[in-house]
This record gives sequence, structure tokens and C-alpha cells, in this order.
Amino acid sequence: MSMERQCYWRCDDPSQNIKEAGLFFTIYYLFRIFKELNPRLFKKQYNGRPRIYTPDIMLPFVCWGHMNDIISCRDLEKWWRRNDDTCNIFLDCKKPGKSSINEFLNDFS
Repeated sequence: MSMERQCYWRCDDPSQNIKEAGLFFTIYYLFRIFKELNPRLFKKQYNGRPRIYTPDIMLPFVCWGHMNDIISCRDLEKWWRRNDDTCNIFLDCKKPGKSSINEFLNDFS
């Protein structure tokens, strides 16, 4: 008995569900420009293994959280766990834990 299956793939725009798309993309591109103008601020030497959650990923995520009144590390982690599209775009679909967010805040305060 043979069965044939057909897969159906659909590419969606990840930003189509963002309510404040204008403000979100303004912040997103401002952080990109800030990184291009100040690359020395994003190059910190670490001992040991390379970091997955680099400052250029975490800084816009944390600042966007602060703009939405999400300040604590646990609340930021809960926010991306709710599968918010803005978090996925800022974090490049990476999933930092509370300790990674806290480590970033302590290192780059």
C-alpha cells in the first residue's frame, strides 16, 4: 500500500500581525543605524564560548520591552514565550532565557 503526500508551504510576512508596525520598524531601523555608527559599543571580548545572544540582538529587544512597560527579565522571557511577532523579529527567532537577559542587562547597563 503506497501513500502519496503533498506538502503545502506558504510564506507569510512575519510583520503582518504587528499592530504598531510604523513605530516598530522605526525602532528596528534606528537600532540598525546606531549599530553601524557605533560598532565599537557592540564588540566586547568574552572569555570562553562565543555568545549566542549578542548585544545587537538583545539591545533592541530589551528597549522595545521597556517601551511596552515590560521591564523585568522574567516578564521579558514570558513575553517572547507568548510568541509575539515583534520579539521574533528582534531576536531573529532565538529564544533567550531569563539568565541570558539578566546577563545582558548587567554587562551592558
